[in-house]
Amino acid sequence: MDDGGCVHTVKRICPHMKCKLIFNEKELTWDCPCHGSRFTIDGKVINGPSIYDI
Repeated sequence: MDDGGCVHTVKRICPHMKCKLIFNEKELTWDCPCHGSRFTIDGKVINGPSIYDI
């Protein structure tokens, strides 16, 4: 849920190597602890190695 109360639903698995994503509450991003991919709160890829959204 974001600051405005909207719920964002994403699949919590990184498409790169299938690691479980961790939500970064400070930056409102989904971060992969395995290889460093990052995704927006809505699941759009910010930086890789993943090239696919979640």
